[in-house]
Amino acid sequence: MQISNILFKSSITINSLCFGLVENLIPILTTNIRSLIDVTHAALKEHTILSHKKIANAIKERDEEMAEQLMKEHIEINQKYLDKSFYN
Repeated sequence: MQISNILFKSSITINSLCFGLVENLIPILTTNIRSLIDVTHAALKEHTILSHKKIANAIKERDEEMAEQLMKEHIEINQKYLDKSFYN
C-alpha cells in the first residue's frame, strides 16, 4: 500500500502543479506518507484506499470539484485521527 499511495499522490501532484514545484514536493509527500503510516500503525489503510479510489474516479470523470472535495475530506479525516491520537 505504501508504494501505491506514493505513486497515486505523486501522479495527482504531477498533473496538478508545475514541474519545478513537483520536483520539490514529491520527496516531502513520500516522507509524509511513510510517517503517517508508521504513526497510525496503518489504522487508516482502508479509509485511504477507498478515498483514493473515489478521488481517482472523480478525476477520471473530470469532476474537478468532486475530486477537490474528496481530497479535502480525506485530509481532514487523517488530521482528526492524528489530533485525537496525539492531543487527547
